[in-house]
Amino acid sequence: MKNLQNKNLLLFLIPVIAGVIARAVYLSTFAALPVMEHVVGPDVSEYFNAAMHLCNVSLLPEFGIHAPLYPYFLAGLITLTRGDLFMVRLLQSSLLLVLMLLPLFLTLQKRFAGISSPKNKIPFLSCLILSLYPTLIVYQTDFFSENLMLVFLLWALWCYFLHRKAADFFAGLCTGAALLTHPGCIFFVPCALLYSFFRKKDWKVQKFKRASTYLLGVILLVAPLCLYNSLQEKRPVFIQKNGMFNLWLGNSYSANGTCVLSPGLRWDKEAERAELTSRKRGISEDRFYQEEIFHFIKNHPVRYTLNLLKKAAMALNAREYTTWSDVTAAKEIFWHKYLFQGWFMVLFLLGSVILFRGIFSTHTRKIFAPEYLLFAAIFAGQIFFLTAGRYRLPLIVPLAVFSAYLLCSIRQYVGGPRMTARTLMCFVLSFGIASFAFQIPAAPEMEYARSLLASACLKAGQPEIVVKQYEKPMKNEFFPERRINLLSQAYLDLKDYKNAEKYCKEAVILLKYQPQTHLNYASVLLETGRFQEAEKSLAEAAVRTKDTALLADIHYNHAEICSRTKRFAEAEKYLRKTLELYPSHRKALNNLGVLLIRMGKPAESVNFFEQAVRIEPGNTRLQVNLAAALAMSGKINEARTMLERILFKEPDCLPARRLFEQISKK
Repeated sequence: MKNLQNKNLLLFLIPVIAGVIARAVYLSTFAALPVMEHVVGPDVSEYFNAAMHLCNVSLLPEFGIHAPLYPYFLAGLITLTRGDLFMVRLLQSSLLLVLMLLPLFLTLQKRFAGISSPKNKIPFLSCLILSLYPTLIVYQTDFFSENLMLVFLLWALWCYFLHRKAADFFAGLCTGAALLTHPGCIFFVPCALLYSFFRKKDWKVQKFKRASTYLLGVILLVAPLCLYNSLQEKRPVFIQKNGMFNLWLGNSYSANGTCVLSPGLRWDKEAERAELTSRKRGISEDRFYQEEIFHFIKNHPVRYTLNLLKKAAMALNAREYTTWSDVTAAKEIFWHKYLFQGWFMVLFLLGSVILFRGIFSTHTRKIFAPEYLLFAAIFAGQIFFLTAGRYRLPLIVPLAVFSAYLLCSIRQYVGGPRMTARTLMCFVLSFGIASFAFQIPAAPEMEYARSLLASACLKAGQPEIVVKQYEKPMKNEFFPERRINLLSQAYLDLKDYKNAEKYCKEAVILLKYQPQTHLNYASVLLETGRFQEAEKSLAEAAVRTKDTALLADIHYNHAEICSRTKRFAEAEKYLRKTLELYPSHRKALNNLGVLLIRMGKPAESVNFFEQAVRIEPGNTRLQVNLAAALAMSGKINEARTMLERILFKEPDCLPARRLFEQISKK
């Protein structure tokens, strides 16, 4: 028995170790891109900012457009690694790998461990396929909530198929946690309930009891957040703010199956249309989108049905459709260019033999009940919402298990002429589905990904790269507004105010509805000393946005104007307003600390410098500012210790050396 347990442990550890090594290798190449340390892009940056808020400001979640559980997980990793994003990504991907493989290995061991044939290798092979699946490696190292959602779903399955007392309740809790991570897995709930009622072994009372216990676990976890959100908005709200908008994206007149609307000019125009129309009619924006969806279904039922069928096929397509949130489409590194796309085809080809066989075979469905339940739930979500590579992530788990089963019992499926013919038919059908070339152009995804890289370059202090990339207009631009905004910011960082103003003016004309353009123009006016014009431009930006991060930047720029015109009390007021809206605004934290020192309040400034250092622990300038504040507050020993630490890492840091010499003389 002990030898068997050791063997099982070894069979589990081999895929885990191989997977961790593969993720470390990927991250070592990903580190060449500025997005490793400078998180940009929709979703990923929002999750990261929410996590930073939890780390530095408050443990209460911000009510926003994303479910709250993943930011807590990410905040814990940031705290453990002290903000080292390479280690955050490596630790996240390693933890998620272990937490994903463990429930899968346990459920498969229970079914196949006692079989004396190649099938007893199915748990090991399934885990190995998943641990080395290149696309999963890429996704697990980025800040996507679907990674954690998948973990909770697998633990829900493990609990659900234990058939022990209270196991259904814990399955409900795990499902609730998955929903609080990403509500896109909502169809898992009805699928699990249906399985309870159609399970033949249980009596009717048992079926009802199992379903009720499971549902109770889900409700206990999800209901408090729904109540909190509803009280915040003063209307019924599910887990996150823009659920109906997401549903509209996949079920509207313009829907094409993917995230057709990219963040930017078109997104802003749609948001403005919804806001103006809903305000005029006295309804919520969710109600507005709900009516548009029902109007489309009612007036175009055939078109809507065809769109559902299209999304069903797209969910099984070999192409990894992006959600405008990452830089994989830019194909800048080997992994993104050669190892990201196309692997779903291999997995689907192998797994489809068992997947399709289960339609006709009760025995197959019985063996793989957990995998079919998971596949059905996520596949339904792809059909009724919208599809993308990371949204369909849980589909790869059942396909990996099916593939492992096929490889371990290949003779069973190519043994005779009839069975061989059926297997070949499955291959042909799955290849046709996976290889169908839907008319979804890849060029916009690639261009958007390059703009994300450019945004990261700006954050990394490399504006010259942005100028080199975007100075010459491109043919057939899909996002001209992004090019203009990036160039205006790049020239501003380069202190080329003439070109910065040129592109800002162009942006204000072309993108007058975008608040960011007015904010960028205000920055140029601020740097060139035209403070009154800058304040007018900031007022224009404020009128056009409700986004708290953008409003925080507007207040921050107001503070800059006040500071440069010696209105220090007003500057302090605007900086505090900035931090009320966006508590992890690093520049505002630093500037408020500096301002308080200038106003003779060094002790009060320490807290703000400490928060800024927690946000950017590798920023030496912030550390020197904190050391200066500590010294001026009379905490000489703490200041000396910090300076010694800085000089140990950077012996040539002149500000730190000068401050250390001044302190040492005292």
